[in-house]
Amino acid sequence: MTTTAKPYDISDLTDKDGEFRRKPSTFRNTISKDPNAIFTPEKLVHYIGIIAHPQLTGHRTLIVRSLKGLEDIIGLSVVNYIFGDKGWKFSTPEETPGCIPDTVNNAQYLSELCFKANPDYEGRNKGQNFYPKHLSSEIDKINDWIYNKINDDMNHIGPLFEALDDVEAILSENYFLVGNTFTETDIRLWTTIVR
Repeated sequence: MTTTAKPYDISDLTDKDGEFRRKPSTFRNTISKDPNAIFTPEKLVHYIGIIAHPQLTGHRTLIVRSLKGLEDIIGLSVVNYIFGDKGWKFSTPEETPGCIPDTVNNAQYLSELCFKANPDYEGRNKGQNFYPKHLSSEIDKINDWIYNKINDDMNHIGPLFEALDDVEAILSENYFLVGNTFTETDIRLWTTIVR
């Protein structure tokens, strides 16, 4: 598989002032029964979850895959835990215990799959959202502040504790973060807090 992947440079993840600011993900598609959808349930035989154990999105992906009973439907590849100069590498279990190579496309690097999906790809890949549409606006709103105030602010104690106070206020009135429904938002928070 040929790619135009450039070597990884840490400056790709920082702004001009040198501060790390996570870039928006490029691939945000969902599986839908809509006949015009890019990904439909009928095509599930071709789907594979690709995760990196150090990533919170990978942790959430494994949890949702298990909770939904999708282990026999959606395969799994696990990239090397080291993000190298070409990005995430599909290592063999012999090279790196716990890794599962890409057996669908036989890619060596995740970036190869990104370029296969979009030849003009310039970003980084992240996991997909998995949430009920009727709660999507509320989930997005809470996910946004969990992402910005808890997931990314674990090293900024002041804002973190303010965000945790907000979580406590929500959970003092609800069993879950979005009303009485267990959603991706609960998984997003839990995977950060438990680590």
